[in-house]
Amino acid sequence: MLRRKRIAKLDPKRLKAERQEIFEDAIWQGLGMTQRPASEILRNLKLTKKDLRGKRVLDIGSGFSRLGHKYSKKPFNIVSLDLAFNLEAMREYSNKIGLKKAVTGNWAKLPFKRESFDLLIASYSASIYEKKLFEVINEMMRVVRKGGETRIGKLQISGNIQKRSDFLKSLEKKGWKPRFEGNTLVVSKPS
Repeated sequence: MLRRKRIAKLDPKRLKAERQEIFEDAIWQGLGMTQRPASEILRNLKLTKKDLRGKRVLDIGSGFSRLGHKYSKKPFNIVSLDLAFNLEAMREYSNKIGLKKAVTGNWAKLPFKRESFDLLIASYSASIYEKKLFEVINEMMRVVRKGGETRIGKLQISGNIQKRSDFLKSLEKKGWKPRFEGNTLVVSKPS
């Protein structure tokens, strides 16, 4: 007599979220873009959904902003910034899903007033600015409010451990509190 194996019940919420990401992937590919899921971006930056709630967040190098789309309604306030937005495709897709805050610009000269955001995040896109990283972080910290922070994920500082240590010391001299959480650079701006 054959025994039936028990089949674990699938969590309907998880299944729905996975189906939504598959659907969104198809849309992204239709626009010629590949994007990582919002959950992977948050994991990379050592953040949770709760860390975004009630804060004004700037997602730098966002592509078509998976985070901005996933968390486009209150209590989330995410502004997406990318150097190369295809504005026409972005407007069309944004209108469909309700994203209203997408901006074209670059990290070295952010198009925002001083102390405009509680949190700046950059995931998987810092490598293009590696040679100007100190200048770019300077600009990012200009738009972070006191008590806020910048998180740059998947950051690779070329060279040895001493170079990484010197880099952190140069940020400390500006009055900021830098640290690494894995390969995520976190720079806090004291209150």
